[in-house]
Amino acid sequence: MTKNWSNLGNEVYLIDTVGPFFPRTIASYLVRSERGWVLFDTGYSSSARHVLRAVREVGVRPEELRLVVVTHAHLDHCGALAEVLEHHPRAKALVHERAYRYMVDPERLVESVRSLFGEENLRRMGGMRGVPEERVEVVDDGAELPLGDRTLRIFYTPGHAPHHLSASIDPLRYVVTGDAVAHRSPLFPRPIPPTVPPRFDLESYLRSLKRVFEHEPKLLLRPHYGPGTPPENALEDEVEVVTRWMERVRHLKGELGDPFSIGWRILDEDFGGRDKVVSYVRDAVRVFALGAYLSL
Repeated sequence: MTKNWSNLGNEVYLIDTVGPFFPRTIASYLVRSERGWVLFDTGYSSSARHVLRAVREVGVRPEELRLVVVTHAHLDHCGALAEVLEHHPRAKALVHERAYRYMVDPERLVESVRSLFGEENLRRMGGMRGVPEERVEVVDDGAELPLGDRTLRIFYTPGHAPHHLSASIDPLRYVVTGDAVAHRSPLFPRPIPPTVPPRFDLESYLRSLKRVFEHEPKLLLRPHYGPGTPPENALEDEVEVVTRWMERVRHLKGELGDPFSIGWRILDEDFGGRDKVVSYVRDAVRVFALGAYLSL
């Protein structure tokens, strides 16, 4: 079986959750500390076996995983939370206060995914099971969690979603971004901001970008996809990516009106043609175009 994890150094590991659509699209991160291991995001429920196998292969015993930090309540980030907690009895999930209810009772979250992506895609994602209340804790904005040789600094980063948080792993200054930055998957011909419906908020997203780079990250641990060393003008680059995207959607909204036509136009004109990209990219572009459209 092909290994789906890699050692990034400093006892930080990337896990390819091997999503139900394409590999190398959804990453989790596993970090060692003197007070136990920390997992950032879990992938889809249908990816649980891949995540659990990677954690085990890294050498983490079930009792050694202590925290599962959920960056936000979207199924590609939290769908497998119940399975991960079941296999690690001492671990607790840390979430944004507005994400707590979705972890305990994910019915509304699952219904939202069904309405947006359809029954077949939801089946491939695996849905989500709720977890016991005592296994989930709300973490405050600005919280500092001492883990012995490392400190986890949590900060809220809404915009992509109102229940979004990011974290800096210090003293490494590795920042787990969640979807607070653009997607830079190897499947995408260019970066694309995650302007998902129904609640993308541009102003919040821009403020959150500033918060990410206020931590002066040496490495960005991105879920979509993989780590990246930020260039000197990284903040400006990220702002330009989302600004140009929103301007493009705004222009096409005036011309076409229909958000679905906007997605197809962008694929044909900006991404080399709808038939030149894989289905994962086609779906992402169309969903992100819809989210941007609804926010304007």
